[in-house]
Amino acid sequence: MIVAGWSVKGGSGTTVVSTGIARELFTGPRPGVILDFTGDVSSLLGRSSQPRAGLFDWLLAEHSVAPPALEHLLDTGSPNILREGDGRSSLAGEPYLLTRLHEGLRWLDTQFGGVVIDVGSATDWIADAMCEAADVSLLVLRPCSLSVRAAAQSNRSVAGIVLVGDGGRSLMPRDIEGLLGVPLLAHVRTNPLIAHCVDNGRFGKAIPRELRRVLRPVLHTIRAAA
Repeated sequence: MIVAGWSVKGGSGTTVVSTGIARELFTGPRPGVILDFTGDVSSLLGRSSQPRAGLFDWLLAEHSVAPPALEHLLDTGSPNILREGDGRSSLAGEPYLLTRLHEGLRWLDTQFGGVVIDVGSATDWIADAMCEAADVSLLVLRPCSLSVRAAAQSNRSVAGIVLVGDGGRSLMPRDIEGLLGVPLLAHVRTNPLIAHCVDNGRFGKAIPRELRRVLRPVLHTIRAAA
């Protein structure tokens, strides 16, 4: 199962949501992989944030460097982390790179029991390809009219919305569902316990009970799509 979490604006909470999903989805003796394309997953999980090679380095390698080489690029743990690495600006959307990207993602999915991609708010061909390759694409959204307007203009397919933040605005959750024609799967409200866990890099030990409870419908949707 490949899951992509993405947003239309920075600071929407894709890293917290994607990492929370990965921590809850990949339980048991076979940790899955989270692809860190925002650069924040390692810090959130309390891991080393030192630069290291990643997926893009593998994409730019010769064809003889097969998908199993990706295993050597993982920051192992629960979940395993694969960073983006270097060379994003050197990548162009040639068909062979798209094919290679899909092969790499499917290999990781097969070998590690699942992949969650923290796409962030990127809009280049790589971000689009990640969302297209996903079995479940999740839109992480703030309850803001500008964000909803930008989301309505996106061509990406969406399985569901994860709303982050409190109201106090003119748009209610049911309004957002109606405007986008996409089901709201979860509403992660502002919570000091979640914020404290994020600020202290404690996601690597356990995510807050409040976030775990809110994410249950999201996990149900993901598992139903498997």
